[in-house]
Amino acid sequence: IVPDNIDVHCLAGLIKAWFRELPSGVLDGLSPEQVLQCNTEEESVDLVKQLKPTEAALLNWAVDLMADVVEEEESNKMNARNIAMVFAPNMTQMSDPLTALMHAVQVMNLLKTLIMRTLQEREESATGGRCSPMSSHSCNGPTDEEFDSNREMETSCELKGPTSEYDNALYNSYSGDEDEVQSLGEIEECFLRQLDENNKTVTNSLFGGTS
Repeated sequence: IVPDNIDVHCLAGLIKAWFRELPSGVLDGLSPEQVLQCNTEEESVDLVKQLKPTEAALLNWAVDLMADVVEEEESNKMNARNIAMVFAPNMTQMSDPLTALMHAVQVMNLLKTLIMRTLQEREESATGGRCSPMSSHSCNGPTDEEFDSNREMETSCELKGPTSEYDNALYNSYSGDEDEVQSLGEIEECFLRQLDENNKTVTNSLFGGTS
């Protein structure tokens, strides 16, 4: 519960900034190809299980928070799509702005699906102490070190796999889809605004002490 004397917009900005300034993005453990090919709720839940326990716990916290916001949609006008769009650019870190922008659309869809899943679970009967599908491995699963060891073994078996068709799939996913184009435009505006904020922060840190 937020105290009455706290600016909720400032608080939201701090939360987004915290995720954005992590050493690596919460979803950086998932490749753009994996996120792009994730189309169903079941695939979304299975995909996030591939995250390290630490990143999975952070994602679970963020999704729970976003679900809390959506539950107050009547007063804050934030539905699952809107809150996912706001958070998406902060969940990954990519050096190329254009690639990051396109990936953010797919991340938005993933977050939206996870939010809707969380809301659905809340509406169903109480599950007691059982972990949710997203956070199950954070309750009794491997540590980050064990996860890294297992991932290295899996990667060594996949190095000879086929080359990625991410670019073609990404192009096809946007062709003729007006909703996706609209999402891309909205996220672009949000993404560029955050880039501007980051540039201002860097400039202030470099020249703030000069006259």
